[in-house]
Amino acid sequence: MFCKKCGNNLPDNAKFCNKCGAPQVHPDISTTPPEKKEPEKLESGTSNTRKYIVIGIVGIIAVIIIAAVFFYVILGAGFFVTQKSQENSDITYGGASTPTSTVYDDYVASYSWDGKLEEKIFYRVTLVDKLTMLYRNFIDPLVTKSIPYPHIEFISINAPEGTIAYIKDNMGTVSFPNRMGDTNDITRIKSLSQKNEVGIYRAGGFEPGVYPVIYDFRFYPLIEYDQSAVHLNIQLLHQNAHPTYERVKILVPEKSVKEIYFSPSHLIVEKNNDSIIATGQLAENENLNFEVILEKDTLKTLSGFPNYTENIISRTETAYPNQNPFIPFA
Repeated sequence: MFCKKCGNNLPDNAKFCNKCGAPQVHPDISTTPPEKKEPEKLESGTSNTRKYIVIGIVGIIAVIIIAAVFFYVILGAGFFVTQKSQENSDITYGGASTPTSTVYDDYVASYSWDGKLEEKIFYRVTLVDKLTMLYRNFIDPLVTKSIPYPHIEFISINAPEGTIAYIKDNMGTVSFPNRMGDTNDITRIKSLSQKNEVGIYRAGGFEPGVYPVIYDFRFYPLIEYDQSAVHLNIQLLHQNAHPTYERVKILVPEKSVKEIYFSPSHLIVEKNNDSIIATGQLAENENLNFEVILEKDTLKTLSGFPNYTENIISRTETAYPNQNPFIPFA
């Protein structure tokens, strides 16, 4: 062998070079390389099973994350058609939200022939949906001051404690009948509300419970009349503007009524003391209105815009070919 440092010829077993003194390194030929252990085999495909378990766990975690994002973005943002949320364009439609959301309402309306309407709406919230607005709206112009054509004048609102009552009139002007909120509340209400809308707002959202609201309006409708009678068509709730109402009740005076039609026709109509009462349920987006033929002498007591029209009784009956009117004294 030769020295690894100076190249001097050395005996095979030399540990140091006898010329330069450099230590010599010898390979350990007696030691055999360690046996390469084969991986321990698991019973009947356990390694594959573990792999699938890991993949399954990862998949479940991914689904949970996606679901959490979905519920936060979709439900948390309040994408319902009638309820309005903190992040929403909403819901939206009048009364609250759709039946697929969390609000179902009871509705009681008392109308007198001078045009005054008192509404009691019981908004029942069943889940926490971040709903911030419960409301109702109209097709006809909703105003705070009279205008020279058919309209509905807002008078007052009795709102639950802790809420802010608001109205957005036909011109888009927002006002606060009872009290104003802070700047953020006002900005939110103005951005979410629509024209001809009145309702209540709660910044933190409505917790589950029942929220009764009493509205007072005065209607100034078109009044049709001829030589023998007077005709009114009063629209209370209109299409594409409300959820299902569990219980509906409409009261009108019996006095001076010749005949009256309620829509929808499945409402039960009866006379009780001096009132005509219609009760029942109202499906989502179903029209709620009544048309009434009054005695001619009521014309001078009505609030609205008179218009002479021939044959109003026959014209009204023609509009309801499959429905008989309710006649108090029949």
